[in-house]
Amino acid sequence: MSSPFMEHGQHPAVWVGAAIPSPLMAALGKRGGIPHTVRGEIGRQLEGGVSPQRLRDRVERRWFLRYSHLTGEALLSRADEIALELVLPPQCPRGVCEDGWLLDDTGSCPECLPNATVVDVADDVSDGRQAGPETYRRAAAAVRARMRGGHRSLHAAEERARTERHEHGRRIPVTMQCAGCRQNAVPALRWQGRPYCRPCLDSCRGCAVIQPVATLSAEHLCAACSG
Repeated sequence: MSSPFMEHGQHPAVWVGAAIPSPLMAALGKRGGIPHTVRGEIGRQLEGGVSPQRLRDRVERRWFLRYSHLTGEALLSRADEIALELVLPPQCPRGVCEDGWLLDDTGSCPECLPNATVVDVADDVSDGRQAGPETYRRAAAAVRARMRGGHRSLHAAEERARTERHEHGRRIPVTMQCAGCRQNAVPALRWQGRPYCRPCLDSCRGCAVIQPVATLSAEHLCAACSG
């Protein structure tokens, strides 16, 4: 774990590079180290005025949200690609946005994550968009769908909690067949009622909703975000 504070005289690019998580660094070490494209991108953004702290925060946030579940061959084969994606600037044209959130912590970006709130205009005010019962039902259904897609299933947790004991009394997790890879594994999440192991699920880069990896596009987007 690198220091959370830049030491006196330390080059900012070195300090940012040190934020790359150790599992990814180990995979990069087998492929020749941090790619030149990653070092070049860090240097370009620093020269353009992006603060070292903002870059480090971006690396740590994206790793935790998008890639921390990857291990073994899955991580090794994508190591160079992941390292670059950890430092690339956000796609949003607003300079104060970081992956959908404003840098001043005032909330979500109105460009990337627009607020879907509909104002219900009452009394004799005629100007404005009015929300009816159907609008509320659709909004509530969308919220419930996102909650189901992005959180662990209680039923799956109970299944993992049920265990068998072998002859020495040690606990053995109950395994189930993953709906993605068809291998027997301890299920980590459920998606649409079916158990999946952790490597077979990932979050969409656009909306952050958990999806089976097989349903995501080459750009790691779900059908709704890629359409």
